[in-house]
Amino acid sequence: MPEPLFDNLYRDTEQLHWAPTEQVRRRGRQRSRRLAAGTVLASAVAVAVVASGVVALAGRPDVGPVPPPPATNSPTPSPTPSPNPPAVPTTPPPSVPPDGPSAESRGSSPTIPAEAMLQLSDLPTGFQQEALSRGEGDWTLAFAASLCEQSWNAFGLPHVADRYVAFRSPQVGVLQEAKRYRDENAARYLDRVRAGVESCSDRFSVLDEDFAGEESLVIQFDAGGLVSLYVVVRQDDLVTTVWRSGQPDQAAATRLGERAADRLCAGTEC
Repeated sequence: MPEPLFDNLYRDTEQLHWAPTEQVRRRGRQRSRRLAAGTVLASAVAVAVVASGVVALAGRPDVGPVPPPPATNSPTPSPTPSPNPPAVPTTPPPSVPPDGPSAESRGSSPTIPAEAMLQLSDLPTGFQQEALSRGEGDWTLAFAASLCEQSWNAFGLPHVADRYVAFRSPQVGVLQEAKRYRDENAARYLDRVRAGVESCSDRFSVLDEDFAGEESLVIQFDAGGLVSLYVVVRQDDLVTTVWRSGQPDQAAATRLGERAADRLCAGTEC
């Protein structure tokens, strides 16, 4: 009795109609030719693509031949050392003060030496020198000017150095201040003092001028019957003011101004 597997196979293929042998062979030969033609066509397309790329590269003069890959065992070239960068100067250029060259650039020290002030030998006998570290008090010209209705604008000018000295006798006091100014502020100070004296003529008056130094003034100040004298002298960038109390003595004040102008030459160009 046949196996069930073969029975099923016989039953499923009983109604099939097989093509003749010659027809099956002919179909096989046709399929082989189509596969061969497709392979030849694909090879031709690949060759055409490569050829077109070569032609395109040949038409570009800036494209050279592709170099071969480097050998795996070739040594790696050492990098070319870069030149040392130029040295940068560490010292900055000298700076100029924002308000102009200082006294040092003009050949004089910014400080005021003691020799530029009045000395005990410049005064008559009977005086003694006293220490005076600051120019404050009711003896200064700035304080006297504050008693005027119209304020003076001479005392706000910046200065780079100052110095003070005092002398006293039983009857007379002499106090001196000296200041070093920048640029034209020394001459500007004298101009503003003159304008202040003129604006306050009920208390101030000019007794003498231009008798010593580059510029000089002897100014009388009347504080309600109490009279004193101021001597203002300019020598280059230095300005000194000498206050003399006691009985007004214009001749003595003028001599102090002359001696003060000579002393200022120790601290500036004369």
